[in-house]
Amino acid sequence: AFPSWTRLARSLDKAGFRDLLEKALKIVFLAGLPIVVGGIILGEGLITLLYGPEYLPTVTSFRILLLSIVLNYPATIFGNALFAYDQQKSFIKYAAIGAIGNIIFNALLIPFWGIAGAALSTIVTQAVSNAFFWRKMKQMNEFSIVDKLGKALLASLVMGIFVYALYWQGVNSLLGIALAIPVYFAILYWLKEPLVADIKALIYARTSH
Repeated sequence: AFPSWTRLARSLDKAGFRDLLEKALKIVFLAGLPIVVGGIILGEGLITLLYGPEYLPTVTSFRILLLSIVLNYPATIFGNALFAYDQQKSFIKYAAIGAIGNIIFNALLIPFWGIAGAALSTIVTQAVSNAFFWRKMKQMNEFSIVDKLGKALLASLVMGIFVYALYWQGVNSLLGIALAIPVYFAILYWLKEPLVADIKALIYARTSH
């Protein structure tokens, strides 16, 4: 998306830039939300399966850090979009705020909660840094994304219930993930999520050449 954003920014096509930005953000949330929901539910089973029961104390940290997915994915989009507007200084400033904040919160939280405190520190500082990215991008080009995530949230919730039911029945976590993926996209398709049609059309266009 970055070359297109650069071209649109230079041509002052704010509407085109905004449309592409919203689609990119929607795609990363569509990808990130089910990973977070499924990972939180299956965290204990995945850790046990992949690393053994002796690593179960890391489950809390793993679940906390999963939230970074819905912070880092859009942060990457915002970073590229700001670069397209020649806002590198703003990006560096906000990234520095996050880095300094991480040091401060680590010092405050690790003595009390150990590795879980470090994980929580990461999430808090990423959220603060992302809030600055979000605000700056709004100033550059007024976009809207929260109101477009209803179907992704609903699909993630239903998929989460499905995954929890499998986990409660003792189904292997990796098998649960394999079954959850088509369920999630089937729900999006049933809800008529427009991006699913866009992705389907893109795949068809590529395979037809």
